[in-house]
Amino acid sequence: MAKFIRLATGFFLAGLSGLAYGIPALQLNIEGGFYDTTDETIVTADDVFTLDAFAWANKFSIDDDQPVYLAVAITPKQENNLPDIGSFVIDGTSYSISDLIFGTPPIENGEAIFDGGDLGQHGIFDTYFLELEFFFDAAMTVAAFNTQDDAGKIPTPATGDPKDLMYMAQFEIDTSGLLEGFELHFDLYNTHVKNSKNCTSVDDCDFDIDDFAPFSHDAGTVSVPEPHNLALLGMGLLILGSVSLKRRSAYSVQ
Repeated sequence: MAKFIRLATGFFLAGLSGLAYGIPALQLNIEGGFYDTTDETIVTADDVFTLDAFAWANKFSIDDDQPVYLAVAITPKQENNLPDIGSFVIDGTSYSISDLIFGTPPIENGEAIFDGGDLGQHGIFDTYFLELEFFFDAAMTVAAFNTQDDAGKIPTPATGDPKDLMYMAQFEIDTSGLLEGFELHFDLYNTHVKNSKNCTSVDDCDFDIDDFAPFSHDAGTVSVPEPHNLALLGMGLLILGSVSLKRRSAYSVQ
């Protein structure tokens, strides 16, 4: 019996360790959002929201794994030569179609032509996107959690053992200026230079994705019906209900 208890305890602890080490190096979260099981993405229907970017301190080196990139993509997937999207705002800066590039991240030599080392297209790319470079602050740490399981939660500031912490960067997003029919999708990644010995300058290097937020830990926005559309839907349902009631009444009279 004692042996069985020890074995069971060992499996239990191994399970906990598996959960801990199953936390991705990079993750995204939308505060107040929810996990959409259909798209396997953390989403929000709000026009204004806070996007959290996380790097697990146990897997991500502030010194070695910088810089980091946030790709802000236009969805649904678009064709090239899109004339207009309206605009969206990130941390007070407004972006329109002229600020975006068409293709698949990362941007290399001013282009975003997909190759095997790039971010997986996962039904989003090729499309228009903005690539923002940023750096995590070693002093800005929060308690570690798995955003797929804890989507929408507000991060808790914390310090201590790196295995229990995440570095965090936050972005204030406003999508109210987007034209109807457009949404945003967010991906998080860093890069490394492929075949660095063969490139003499940044302009002729091939950059591949290194760490990235798994596609079950990325984020996006979703549309909700406009109030007038909801009203029309309600009127339509009332009319259908009235017609159905009249038909039942007619049949009962016969």
